This record gives sequence, C-alpha cells and structure tokens, in this order.
Amino acid sequence: SRLLSPSAAARGLTHLGPAHALRRFLHRAARGRRTLRVGAVGGSVSWGSGVERGVEDWPSVVAQALRDYYPRSRVELANGCVPATPSSFTSACIQNLVPRDADLVLVEFAVHDSGAGERGEPGADERAASAVRYERLLRKLLLLPRRPAVVLVHLPAVGMAMGEGHPWRRAYNQTVEDAFAAIGAYYGAPSVSLRSAAWRLAREHGHGMNWTDFYDSSQGERYDFIHPL
Repeated sequence: SRLLSPSAAARGLTHLGPAHALRRFLHRAARGRRTLRVGAVGGSVSWGSGVERGVEDWPSVVAQALRDYYPRSRVELANGCVPATPSSFTSACIQNLVPRDADLVLVEFAVHDSGAGERGEPGADERAASAVRYERLLRKLLLLPRRPAVVLVHLPAVGMAMGEGHPWRRAYNQTVEDAFAAIGAYYGAPSVSLRSAAWRLAREHGHGMNWTDFYDSSQGERYDFIHPL
C-alpha cells in the first residue's frame, strides 16, 4: 500500500489460517486456463462512494492487481455492493448480487452491521443477531457451486474516525468486526482489517498521519469520515 508500512499492513492481516480455497484460486490464476470470476458484496464504501466506480473502488483495484500479477488469466469482477445495506440484505438477494460461478468473493459488512453512528454502538443482542445474519451469508457464499474462496474485508465502523468529543466517536473494540473475524476463522475464511492496519497511524497520529489520510476528501476541505478510500 502507498499509505501503509509493511508492519502496519501485517497488522491488517487479522486471520489467514490454512487458506485452502484462496490458495486454489491463486493456483488457478497462475495457470491461466479459464476466466476467473470475482464477486464483491458490501455497502457504499465497496460500491465506490467518493471515487471513480469501476476504477478506484477497492474491489476494482483488487481485480486489476490480480490481472497485473497473473497476466495469463482473465479476471472478471461483479461488484454486487449496495449502499446502506447490511449483510442480511445481501443474504436475501444473493442470487442477484453474486455470480453463481464465482471463484473468489470479497465481503465487507463491518460498517453497516455495526450500526449507524447516530444510533451508537450496537448492544449485545444486536451484535449477536448481526453475527447470525453474517454467518448465514457466509455459509451461502461458501456453498456456491465452485466453492469459492471467501475473503472478509473489515472497514472501520462509523464513528471510529470522528474527533475527540464527537457524539458518534467509537473506541477500537466498538464494532462487530471482531465477532465477524471469529466467524470467518471458524470457516477458514481469511480476513483483513483497515481498522487494525491504520489505527496506530490514524488515531494515535503515528508518523504524523491522521484519519484524513484514509478518508474521502472529494468535497474539498470537508472530509467524509464514513467512507474510507
């Protein structure tokens, strides 16, 4: 990453495990014998809010990186992300949002399943319900015909980038991300976390950095501390 040091990027890899399905996907990519289909599900950040969709949204960046690294393979991306939706929405509409023949699916829901900032941190019952819905989606993805690799991508919950005294401000652990990562670990799905990678740099101003280095500034001096880039 242009922003993260190797040590920060390493902190962002919150679970790898044996990664059998991911290794199979990468092996197929290296052989280059057929088209590889990548699906992405999540909210507005992954949909492409604040950036040029199809080019700068992070699922498109990942797909292009795969094309560059594995030039013998044709990589097709189906971005099934829908702004302002939780994992339960995608679970109910999975047949319309994820290709049945997906080889890799990228999943991002820690933002919306953690609750909107004005509602505050979700309570224990709400977190438990979110975990059940998230697990249901994960199981559906893992059972798709090609048994795709599933990678969980966790972004900071709304409020984590807010300044001191802001009513939406959240601490490091005020998110459903850790519960989701545990579910992913149970099913062998690797997970990466922008919160874990960037926290010391952004919240604690390591190397003079701030959350403004990671969030949308397309509106000039007015930063959007909800949609990380």
